[in-house]
Amino acid sequence: MPSAPVYKSAGEIVGRRDLADEVVLKAVAERLQFEKRDAGQARVVLDAALAGKQIAVNFVRSLALPMPSAPLEMPVQPLLADQPPQNPKGRRRFAFLPWS
Repeated sequence: MPSAPVYKSAGEIVGRRDLADEVVLKAVAERLQFEKRDAGQARVVLDAALAGKQIAVNFVRSLALPMPSAPLEMPVQPLLADQPPQNPKGRRRFAFLPWS
């Protein structure tokens, strides 16, 4: 029987490595409080999930977590060129439709 996986961070449990353990811990505490349970046990639940306890892992994976806040990694592209492209006939190529 294989041993349970051990997670390095709480974000790894939910597939969001950008989340800090404190963010997930806060979400666990809020969920426990919502369910009228002791929110002080949030650290115990998170530690059990990090240790690979399946019930705790499932609980952490069911939490409502904040959206990712990582910036997009895209280069800045100018909307307009500095100079329009030169066409030898003086026409715009995309507007030219041959009729013959």
